Amino acid sequence: MRRLLREMRQLWRRHWPLALLLPAILAASPAHAEANQQVEEFLSQVNGHLAMMARQPSGGVNLGCTRLMASSVNIDAIAHGAAADSWPRMTPQQRVAYRSFIEHRAVRECVRQNQDHTGAPLTLIGMRQSQSGDWMLATRSSHGGGSHNIIWRLRDDGHRLRAIDILFDGRSTMLIFREETKSLLDRYNGNIGMMVDALPR
Repeated sequence: MRRLLREMRQLWRRHWPLALLLPAILAASPAHAEANQQVEEFLSQVNGHLAMMARQPSGGVNLGCTRLMASSVNIDAIAHGAAADSWPRMTPQQRVAYRSFIEHRAVRECVRQNQDHTGAPLTLIGMRQSQSGDWMLATRSSHGGGSHNIIWRLRDDGHRLRAIDILFDGRSTMLIFREETKSLLDRYNGNIGMMVDALPR
């Protein structure tokens, strides 16, 4: 995971000028052209959800974020990555509880970031494919008097591209959850059952 995060940060710092040329490069390959279309559809889908959240009361933003997570973010992949070595040792019930915690926290963070959203779409900065085959999509959000850089790590789940990690101003969602999980495990001496029971509901 540290290698993955390092790759994303290096991508942001060094490769985005090249990435701005990618639409022309992608057009040379049917496979890349299809992937480029999928990335554009992903961005359009996210922007559609943001537009529906515009100037909504908290309940409307919460509903919009719930729909955004369901359609555009692979919560299962984030939960699996955040749990790391603990995932194989969890019971099915513990995995359900842990995934629910990740989903709840992701929605809550989405609401926090978009509470005052004006409906302005994300601006595309660039995109490129990583060595693992995932797509890195860099965008910028401008609302509430501020600007934020958001990098989406996208992977094909067999139906469409969905985010398996999101870097918000350089902070990896998956790594934040992983660090919180490790902290709880350390507190309970590696007892997964106690860790899951202690997760905020």
